[in-house]
Amino acid sequence: MSRYLLYKFLFHVVYWFKAPWDIGRPQPVIEDLVKRGEIAGRVLDVGCGAGDTIIYLARKGYEVMGIDFVSRAIDITAKRARKAGLTIPLLVHDALQLDELGEKFDTVIDAGLFHNLSDGNRKRYAESLASVLKKGGSYFMLCFSNAQGGFVGPRRISKDDIYKTFADGWDVRYIHETKYRAYYPIGGAHAWIASLRRE
Repeated sequence: MSRYLLYKFLFHVVYWFKAPWDIGRPQPVIEDLVKRGEIAGRVLDVGCGAGDTIIYLARKGYEVMGIDFVSRAIDITAKRARKAGLTIPLLVHDALQLDELGEKFDTVIDAGLFHNLSDGNRKRYAESLASVLKKGGSYFMLCFSNAQGGFVGPRRISKDDIYKTFADGWDVRYIHETKYRAYYPIGGAHAWIASLRRE
């Protein structure tokens, strides 16, 4: 079984229980981006999961769209959106094939997808993002950092991994240390929040 199919199966199982990253609210660092006015225009949430980020943004008045490759996650998000009185376009879709959406966005948010990609899929993902992000648009990535110890959970990402993946056609505006909030690891994980601009 490929890593992709294995992850798809594992995430599908996790969403039938309580995903450790499903904290019932958006990641605080995403809220900070909104407060600073860094998120603008039409927004795509890749790997939207159970919908904490996308529902938060919709409530703030953003025009949003969410995708996830796990149908169970999309079902949970749709149910939560309806309960909140929101209509949000949601699709079961592969983040490596965003060009198939036929859409363009001003901002793309990734709160926990990149750190699950294989080395071979990282470049494909960058190209996929470029296909839906307008020139000058922003991509924000939250991922586990290589400062996080242990081996449980997603892969650890170095700054160099980010720079190498987005070397062509991207301007890395900043990569800051932050926390990825979760029920496990307790207290959250060391993480990066990266801001990149599509050239």
